[in-house]
Amino acid sequence: MAALALRSSVALIALALSASGALAQASVGKAGAVNPATQSAPPGAGVRTMQIGANVVHRERVTTSASGNVQLVFVDRTTLSVGPNSNMVIDEFVYNPAANTGRMAATLTKGVMRFVGGQTSHSEGATIKTPATTLGVRGGVVTVSHDPAVGTRIINHFGRVTVETANGPVVIRRPGYALTIANGSTREAAPIRAARQEIDGNLRKLTSTRGQVGGRIDVPTDQGFSRLAGATNQRVPPTLVEGQRQTTAQGAQLVSNPPLTPPENPIQFVVDSVVTAQQDAAVQQETVVPPPVVVPPVVPPPAGALPPRRFFALAGAPASGGLRPAGFPSPSAFSGTAVSSGMIPAGFAPPGAVWRESGVLGFGAGGASGTTSTGAPAPNTLSTVMAAGISINGQGTAQTSAVYLVTGDLFAETNGLAGSGRMAGSTRRAANAGSGHLVSGVTPTTGGVVFDGNFTPTSVTVDQTSVAGGARVPGSTGVFVPAPGVAPQTYSYINTATTAATPAGLGDNRPTATLQGFAGGMQRTDSMTGAGFAGPASRFLGVIEIALTESPYFTGRITGSASPSGPPSTQNDYIRSTRYFGAQAGGASPNSAYIDYSNFGAQNAVSAGGASLSQVFGRDGAAQNLRTVNSETGLLVTSSVVDVASAFPGVAFCQCDFTRWGFWSSDTEREGRTSSGGVDTVRDRLHLGTWVAGQATPAVSVPTVGTATFAGHAIGSINTGAAEYIAAGNFGSTVNFGANSGTFSVSGLDGRNYAGAMSIAASNRQLFSGGTAGFVMQGQFMNGVAGPAGEMGGAFLINTPGYNGSGTFAARR
Repeated sequence: MAALALRSSVALIALALSASGALAQASVGKAGAVNPATQSAPPGAGVRTMQIGANVVHRERVTTSASGNVQLVFVDRTTLSVGPNSNMVIDEFVYNPAANTGRMAATLTKGVMRFVGGQTSHSEGATIKTPATTLGVRGGVVTVSHDPAVGTRIINHFGRVTVETANGPVVIRRPGYALTIANGSTREAAPIRAARQEIDGNLRKLTSTRGQVGGRIDVPTDQGFSRLAGATNQRVPPTLVEGQRQTTAQGAQLVSNPPLTPPENPIQFVVDSVVTAQQDAAVQQETVVPPPVVVPPVVPPPAGALPPRRFFALAGAPASGGLRPAGFPSPSAFSGTAVSSGMIPAGFAPPGAVWRESGVLGFGAGGASGTTSTGAPAPNTLSTVMAAGISINGQGTAQTSAVYLVTGDLFAETNGLAGSGRMAGSTRRAANAGSGHLVSGVTPTTGGVVFDGNFTPTSVTVDQTSVAGGARVPGSTGVFVPAPGVAPQTYSYINTATTAATPAGLGDNRPTATLQGFAGGMQRTDSMTGAGFAGPASRFLGVIEIALTESPYFTGRITGSASPSGPPSTQNDYIRSTRYFGAQAGGASPNSAYIDYSNFGAQNAVSAGGASLSQVFGRDGAAQNLRTVNSETGLLVTSSVVDVASAFPGVAFCQCDFTRWGFWSSDTEREGRTSSGGVDTVRDRLHLGTWVAGQATPAVSVPTVGTATFAGHAIGSINTGAAEYIAAGNFGSTVNFGANSGTFSVSGLDGRNYAGAMSIAASNRQLFSGGTAGFVMQGQFMNGVAGPAGEMGGAFLINTPGYNGSGTFAARR
């Protein structure tokens, strides 16, 4: 009991006590990286020169010189990056790790700092004061600078920032938007988009300069996935995404050319993706939450009542033949040049397909979305829905597979429109056949949505019509591309789903969370004209980042590269890519649904003009240039939605607490090069890849003593000859934290077993790697119910003559 009481006392860090008290000097975090000329003054003590790993205490003042910068990592995973010529004080830090609640306050009197919110910013929030204003930050990322001669500049990168002004509070919700509070001002302008040059300039101030290593004795190296993939120059240039890889190994540096390894500290995913001037001009409204539609409901609620927060499910009828369980889509009337079974065309489903489907899962935030003409609260009728299905039939070279995802919104009808959505899918009708894809609008028919008194949909009838400018587009059709070289087909459908039993626990766990991890799969790049490159499958390897917020939508991206499974060719046009999914800044629609922590999915992001936001780099001799993407179809979905376990009997898939995993696909048509260097049109096709992501354990929190045993699964794509298929097996690992070493084993993965040694990285204890003949793996420790490093996830590559693979693994203690 005494030990338990001691642990409870230590866990609750209450630092609002007097600086002379015993708890006043308790560490609230550490200096993750320090570059020269950084000093601090703890309360009641003299000025000290801060060193890497030094404790940070309540009411400590941090001062940097013209060449100094520092990154502070707090126990709740908040990070503060302080630039040169800055002066900052940590006013308050209170955190209860058992409840994941707390609050934080800091004062910046001069200079620039970047705040990346941890758990405290998601509960009671964080407060940042300057001589000109006070900011409230909830679950976000913000850059704050103060010049005593000018005032305070605030740039919101993610989340919500409330700024106190002379005219009352101003809320900045949009990523990439900024506000200036001038000293002594009585009037402030509205937030406007910050220039890219300004954002880059702030990043340079928060970045180690040449020769600075963050205070480390050992100089870090750029080793990681580029070595595992067997390719070179696979790093992401700063023009692709805003630099947010903050690594203590790189001295708190926001690395301009990071290797494809997960960062030291959990990435607070900056939603501010690259947006062209044309796209920016077209996006003048909030893209994360679409404007509500305030109209009389189909079935009005009681007078004065507002709908509550709600989670629900809908389903259709079982398919003929009984091969597909009750779910959505279901078979119904069809027309067009391709036969439709439910919402997917004939030929998309592999022969004899057994579908594992989610039914329609929905989330409605409830409450009010504005006021009526009389001033009364207007009910929020909006619900976000998703439906997914997967078919993996057979094993090895006899396997067929397909996957689809539907996401969209439903709301009270106005002008004949009661919602809109989109469907994407990928299919492989034979292991040795090329993959095909489909894309279609999904829109309720006029009068096709029926609500109950809380605005929960009870019946939904949809067809393939797309939506533009807030109206249905007459004559819209779905498009199905059966396989490379086969002419696209158009099709149409009409389909109804009605109230079904809500799955147990749906909506019980819906946190705001930032997840990071790995992605794998087999990718092919082929000429669409026959004039260019048509090569072997390549092993794709990359990192994934997912941001879940209070919104019904979410944002994700996968960044990576691919190495050929056969002999490399200078004509293989693909070098690397960043695929964007969901509610991206500059996106035409959210294209995603966040129902709860186990059920979320997104499709590829498109601009307001319908163009792909994803970016692909190709080779032009020794140069690497951005290619024009003409069209893209892609999806990302959690495994819980599609229930793949029944396809692999004998595999004990990880029942992870915080870590999530799932599937993704991508099919891009883009500009390429012929063998002679001329312009060609090519396709990059990744049919059914896997991903794993979790709440990364900071390196400082990884245990330094003891051992732990992990158990879970490995799953990925296998390529042998012309055949490609999905395989899964059991994964296990034993880690000796004290010795920074361990072992791993994979059993039954496509009938093969692998076992070898692994080691924890000396420069970053968050990461580990290992391998054996023909098999390499790399991963990171993640938080779980067992505590820091309670779970793990990562990626693997198989590289043997004539037999290759790429996938991911997840395990827990």
